[in-house]
Amino acid sequence: MTFNNNDQFIRESIVALCACFVCILICIASMMGFMYAILIFNVVFFICLALCVSYCLYCKHVKSLEKEDKQYGNIEITEENKPYNPSQRTKRFLTQSEREFKEILQKHLPPHIEIYCNVHLRDILEKKVADGLNMRNWDDRTIAMMHVDYALIDKYSENIILAIELDGKSHDNTKAARNDRLKNGVLKKSDIPFKRVLDTNKDSPELIEKIVNFCKKATI
Repeated sequence: MTFNNNDQFIRESIVALCACFVCILICIASMMGFMYAILIFNVVFFICLALCVSYCLYCKHVKSLEKEDKQYGNIEITEENKPYNPSQRTKRFLTQSEREFKEILQKHLPPHIEIYCNVHLRDILEKKVADGLNMRNWDDRTIAMMHVDYALIDKYSENIILAIELDGKSHDNTKAARNDRLKNGVLKKSDIPFKRVLDTNKDSPELIEKIVNFCKKATI
């Protein structure tokens, strides 16, 4: 930011305006007498004072920005002094528990099964079911904002094989239970296989075996 030219222009403009006001004052005083001259003098004085105060505020705030730009302009930006960017995520996309279960699934599932996490529910519903959601209805509006924790997709046919929800402590309340019923119902209406997995049971060999066998049968 450079204000040198603007700064000089403002100073010259203030001086010119003050000179014009003084000339006008002298002319009016010579024509209209002493009392009118005093009145006009006061008006001109306060106008000039306002201009000077405005210029002082300009120097105090705008010139200080110029000084900061010069001060920090030559500083190399590093990780230590990099300014905060509010758009940077401070939270991981998956929780630790969700990440652990995904790694377990990746380890045991066949290579042609892809895992998508936090999938928007409307993206996997049948078209007629998704299009039939009425945004004026509270339940339908709630469904439209939901997601499923995992969607297992056959990468060749791109069909959804199984939707999985990992239920932790956040599901142990009345509101969560109601939302779970809504999600169960709309997935059933779309004929999408759906399984709920307790967070405490996510590493059970029997559970993983059932999921793997289901996916293998579904893609035969």
